[in-house]
This record gives sequence, structure tokens and C-alpha cells, in this order.
Amino acid sequence: MIKNKETPLEKLSPREIEIYNLRLQGLSEYMIGAKLGLSRSTVHSHIERIRKKLLSTMIKIDKSMI
Repeated sequence: MIKNKETPLEKLSPREIEIYNLRLQGLSEYMIGAKLGLSRSTVHSHIERIRKKLLSTMIKIDKSMI
């Protein structure tokens, strides 16, 4: 049973949501960095955290179905 009923996207920070949406639009890490005034490596770090948060949420949901 899931105790925390947050959706996966609710686990993301406002900046992570902004970067996530730009990736969904097809922008590269370099393009996102240029648009937001961030380095490519900072954007890459955000994307890695987004993946971990979303994957973690999906695993919790999957285990709750057992």
C-alpha cells in the first residue's frame, strides 16, 4: 500500500519540472542550459535526479501491487 499519494511529478522541484518539460519538447541538455543560464553539466545532474525520482516512484507503485 502506498502511504504517500504524491504523483511522480509532484516529487520534482520546480526547476526539475521546468527542465523535464523542456526535455519533453525535445531540447538537448546544451539547449536547456542556454535557455536557463545553466551549464550542460548542471542540466545533466538535474536530469539524472529526475530519472532517479521517477524510477523510485515507479518501483514503489509496482511493489504495492504485489
